[in-house]
Amino acid sequence: MEQARKEKITEIIGDDPVDPTIEGLVAWASQRLRIPPGHPNEGAPMALPPFAVDFLRAALDPGTKNSLLCMGRKNGKTAIIAIYTLGRLVGPLRKHGWRGGVVSVNKEKAAELSGQIEAIAAASGLADALKLRRGAGAGAYAERIASDWGLLQVLAATHAAGQASGFDDAIVDELGLLEEKDRPVINGMRSSTAAKNGRYIALTVHGHGPYVPEFLTMREQKVPGLNVHHYSSPIGCDLEDEEAWMAGNPGLGTIKSVEWMRFEAARVKAITSDQPEFIAFHLNQPMDPGGNPILTAGQWMACEAEDESHMPPREGLCWIGLDLGGSASMTAFALYWPLTGRLETYGAFPGARLTLFQREQRDGVPGRYTRMRDEGYLRILSGEAANVPETIEWIAELTEGEDVAALVADSYKFAELRDELQRAGKAGEWIIRLAKPAVREGDRNIRAFQKAVLRKEITHMPSTMMRSAIAESKITFDQWANMRLDKERCRYGRIDALQCTILAVGEALQDRADSTEGLAGWVQSANRAETPLVPVVYF
Repeated sequence: MEQARKEKITEIIGDDPVDPTIEGLVAWASQRLRIPPGHPNEGAPMALPPFAVDFLRAALDPGTKNSLLCMGRKNGKTAIIAIYTLGRLVGPLRKHGWRGGVVSVNKEKAAELSGQIEAIAAASGLADALKLRRGAGAGAYAERIASDWGLLQVLAATHAAGQASGFDDAIVDELGLLEEKDRPVINGMRSSTAAKNGRYIALTVHGHGPYVPEFLTMREQKVPGLNVHHYSSPIGCDLEDEEAWMAGNPGLGTIKSVEWMRFEAARVKAITSDQPEFIAFHLNQPMDPGGNPILTAGQWMACEAEDESHMPPREGLCWIGLDLGGSASMTAFALYWPLTGRLETYGAFPGARLTLFQREQRDGVPGRYTRMRDEGYLRILSGEAANVPETIEWIAELTEGEDVAALVADSYKFAELRDELQRAGKAGEWIIRLAKPAVREGDRNIRAFQKAVLRKEITHMPSTMMRSAIAESKITFDQWANMRLDKERCRYGRIDALQCTILAVGEALQDRADSTEGLAGWVQSANRAETPLVPVVYF
């Protein structure tokens, strides 16, 4: 019986040589593998696209230990994994004793991957060369796919995934959709390759987790043994920009339908609530596809001026929003002139403990803070935490000669802020407003800021700081539908800049809305020394 089985497998494999190179895999896939039923190109060869060949060539290099392929959805990631693992099990990459593991974000994705491997093997006449072991229960999928040469385990992301295994290839499907709580899974898969000196390979959309930024950080630091192929459309690009689509979708036009993208881009441009998913999955920009950003990147960038010559003047009253940070967080402040709509946003880090480069590496945002500094919107201040005196000095420098209506801040370090303003001689000049902690007041400010952007009542210079904050913001709702800004991702998105902007814009426009004299009367009365704009100061 065993002899008959081996003869059958030999007949199936035929004269296919062992060729552990990418060229051998490419030739074998196009000659032996066929697209399974259900696909428009059913029965056609499973040819690997050029971008996949380039990625796998680098991944198979003996000096490569960590590989990332990051691109938009439906560019053939699952098919690439299926072709590669079949090549290891029954193809030219086969080797006795090979063990591989693929972990997916959940059981559904694991079942999808396992099912595709099965379907390709069946369509290609290779099913009898494989032995499958399915899990228990309804909807069980093949958790173990074995051949006479090797074994592939298909796992869902649990803390036990890969922990007790020894893999030649540890593959993570949709790494970017895993969260910080899944780090034991990631580390388990990495460590599973230690005994066999194996490879760690990730294929994913960018998503909102910390792991793709960590790969980009490793690339920035030129970590040895690294292979990163990252495809992403420019942040803030027009949703219907076909060149931008290509940047995030290397399989567009061959694997992914251009026509579908045209229809979908037009649809989500009209239905803004669906834009985050399109931006995350099909433009491959960093965003939580299931989240609810305060605005889309496109909506914000529509308020950006081309250059300083296109910025409105500093006229009328200036509102200051301030969000003081600590040792890890950014201190940020915004200056807003509601009469003209001019908005400026700035940030600062303490410089005693970490350099700017070290902060970028710690936060997983390589190059981002450097760009903010180079654009002129970020400074490094002295000390180990928020330096209130230097921050006040910077604000005073920027608002020299301006009529400051009020400085608005939340309760964090408010007493210290008040004392420093008195020392700087600004307490009598600036009205200090403590932002009300009530949820309803925060909701009003957020809604006022959103309306100001959509009505083009704001103009800001192009700013990495604000683009980052907008793109990675997340709005949550309480049981009464009041909005609040979720600070969970403040380290990656640097939403400190957004928080202070909401304070400045929201408070200014709420006062305008509450004025019984209209905009002209509001500005006139606000400029009268005997009629201060903010009659009530909250301490």
